[in-house]
Amino acid sequence: MTGTLPPVIPFHALSIVPHSEGYLAVGIDGEFQQLDAHLAPIDDVRKPFPMGVRHTCMTNDVMVATWIDHELLMARMAAYDCRQPVKNGPERGDLRTRRNIDAALHPVGSLWSHVLDAEPLALCGHENGFAFVLYNKGIYAMGKDAGEHWRVELPTWAELKKLPRANDIVSITHRKGQLKVWSRGGGTQSYDDASGDLIATSVFHYDAVLQQVYANGQQELLVYDDGSIVWL
Repeated sequence: MTGTLPPVIPFHALSIVPHSEGYLAVGIDGEFQQLDAHLAPIDDVRKPFPMGVRHTCMTNDVMVATWIDHELLMARMAAYDCRQPVKNGPERGDLRTRRNIDAALHPVGSLWSHVLDAEPLALCGHENGFAFVLYNKGIYAMGKDAGEHWRVELPTWAELKKLPRANDIVSITHRKGQLKVWSRGGGTQSYDDASGDLIATSVFHYDAVLQQVYANGQQELLVYDDGSIVWL
């Protein structure tokens, strides 16, 4: 430790993604910048795709991210090797003229990329792959090569049906071989990450709207819209 703060990242960061050779800073407007082990920039800011980034997750040294543009009604999911240089991609105006799926533009330099036909609601990674949730579609578990392992329908909780949007999924986490989805009203369902079999369902009651959940090791951190946090 040097006792000094690292240089300021010149954009609003969504996440600072750790990998084996340093960090990758990802901005909410789609900016990428490589950082060294001390969080100092080692390359210029790049923008591989002209949409805002919604989520990021890691599976080994591969970062999976989602992009969304509500005005253009477009979304993408793509993977990057965090150890490789990032390149600039197309301009936003180019997307307006390439609306056909066969001619769709994708994040430049990605290992793979897919057009999404619904809004991504949540994303998480683990050592064997990653999982995500699509609005009005379902929960999808994928391998490292983006091959689909299983999918299930979106869950609902009967005791939450009278609360506005309480069944909407806001987060998905992974620990102990289980994928767990969380709703705005505190509903949870856990699935076996290999088979998709339902393991448990419950509701965690708290007088606020759940916004995000972070899992680390044995515990979970719940973040609510009123600023409250709960450590389980």
